[in-house]
Parts: sequence; structure tokens; C-alpha cells
Amino acid sequence: LKNVQKIVDERDRMAALLKEISGVTAWPSFGNFILCQFAPGRAKQVFQQLASRGIFVRDFSTQRLEDCFRVAVGTPAETDAFIAALREVV
Repeated sequence: LKNVQKIVDERDRMAALLKEISGVTAWPSFGNFILCQFAPGRAKQVFQQLASRGIFVRDFSTQRLEDCFRVAVGTPAETDAFIAALREVV
């Protein structure tokens, strides 16, 4: 249960940081990931630019989620690296 609480706390921290970034919609989550939505056509560009920086997220190419990707909750250091890279890209 201690690990579960760490994941929940880090997920909530990541969601709060994502809300501060203009152009990113972070959907509420009860899992160990957050779904991020971008303007039409923008998610693929952000995905590729993050990957070029060594930040890997899950790309969605389905019709309903084509402007989204999913980021897993990790350690605080991983969250900080993801948020820093996302701020540069967006």
C-alpha cells in the first residue's frame, strides 16, 4: 500500500504540473498513467520531439485518441525530466 500511495501522490503532482502548461489537457486518471491531449495534429510532433530527448510516452493512433498520448507515472525525477522536456517542446 505504501507503493500505491507513492504512485498516487506522484500522479497527482504530475497532473498539477501538466495543468500549468498551456496547450496540454491532462485528463483525470485513477491509474498509473495520465492521458495528455493536444491541439489537432500536435500530439505526433510532441511525441517525436520528446522521443528525440529520450522521453518515451505511449502514442495513440486511434481515431478517438489521435491527438493524445499516455505518460506513465514514474519516480519524481522521471516526472521532472518529462515536464522539463515537455515545456521545451510545447
